Amino acid sequence: MPFFVVALSQMFCRKYKPGCHLASFHRYGESLEIAEYISDYHKGHAEVWIGLWDKKKDFSWEWTDRSCIDYLNWNKNQPDHYQNKEFCVELVSLSGYRLWNDQVCESKDAFLCQCKF
Repeated sequence: MPFFVVALSQMFCRKYKPGCHLASFHRYGESLEIAEYISDYHKGHAEVWIGLWDKKKDFSWEWTDRSCIDYLNWNKNQPDHYQNKEFCVELVSLSGYRLWNDQVCESKDAFLCQCKF
């Protein structure tokens, strides 16, 4: 699995197939299914980008696919915008990919695309 910064991850998803983007989550059950899939497939123990970000850098999170924010699953004490540099969101490997962490957007992580067929 390749590791990219968020912008390149989103670009990869969009070029992969029309209608693809970094993944968004809208239900707890959906989140658990994806976490199980990633745990089975991605054995690298690295974090995984999803399509949530704080474009305005003011704790007003948005999905990159512009869908509504109706579910959040932050890791303990997150989001924190640590050193005012963390504005993108990754799935945390140590949580079994169930919990979210805000991270520097220029960090290189694996990523999860979501496609509409």
